[in-house]
Amino acid sequence: MAECVDLVEQGESSRPFIPGMVVDRDRYGADERLMAAYFNENPKYSLKSFRRRFCMSRPMFMHIVIDIISYSSRNPGPVPLHFKRMQDKQLDARGKPGFSTIQKCVCAIRQLAYGYNLDSLDEYLQMGEETTRCYLDYYCKCVFELYQDEYWHRPTPEDIKRLYARHEELHGFPGMLGSIDCMHWPWKNCPKAWQVGSNNDINVLNQSPLFREIIEDRAPDSSFTVNGTHYKKDYYLADDIYPEWSTFVKSYSCSQDEK
Repeated sequence: MAECVDLVEQGESSRPFIPGMVVDRDRYGADERLMAAYFNENPKYSLKSFRRRFCMSRPMFMHIVIDIISYSSRNPGPVPLHFKRMQDKQLDARGKPGFSTIQKCVCAIRQLAYGYNLDSLDEYLQMGEETTRCYLDYYCKCVFELYQDEYWHRPTPEDIKRLYARHEELHGFPGMLGSIDCMHWPWKNCPKAWQVGSNNDINVLNQSPLFREIIEDRAPDSSFTVNGTHYKKDYYLADDIYPEWSTFVKSYSCSQDEK
C-alpha cells in the first residue's frame, strides 16, 4: 500500500504502459473487394442493391467520381486542396499508392447516408478514424464546388413549370412546389464542428432565405389555376405550426368526408 501511495505522489501510474498499436491495413484488398461487389463489369450486387445502400444510383455516383478525378484537366489554374486529396491513388510517404477515388467517395457517402461513426468503416474500407473524417470533409467541399452553380440557384420559370407538372402528376396538387415540413432532417452523428443547431418547424423560416422574396413582395409570378380560380403565387404544403401565410397550404382541421 505504501508503495502505491509513493507512486501516486511521484506522479506515476500503477497501470502498465501500452504503446500505440500500428494497424497494418489492407487497402488494396479492400479496393478489390469493393470493386468486385459494386463496380466491376459483372458486380456481385445489383443496381437496385447499390441504389438502396448508397442512397443514389450507380451512374450518379460514378458521375461524381469522374467529375472529381477530371477537375484539374477541366479547370486551369491551381487545384484546390480538397480535389488533390480526393485524386485517385495518390502516393503516400512510403511511395505506395493510396486509396482510390471510389474508395474515398464510398467512405463519404456511407457516412452521409447512414451517419456511421468514423471508425466503423475500418473493417469495410480499411480506413482509420482520422482518414474517414478528412475524406468526408474533402468530398463535401468537392461536391459543393462542382455543382453549386447548377443545383443551388433559385428555380427558373422552366424549373417551376417542371415542378408543377411533377407534383400534380404524382400527388394531384396543382401549383405546389414542395412540402416545407420535409426540408429539415437530423443527423445524430454529425461532426461537432458542423453542428449549428437543429432546424425545426419553429426556426427553419428564420434561417432559410426561401421565403425572403415572398415577404418582401419580390417573388416572381408563378401563375396557376385551380377549379377555375387563378392564383399568382405558388405554395408549399405545411402543418398547423407554420404561420398563416398565403404561400402555405395546410391540412384540413375538420374532415369533409370519411377519406
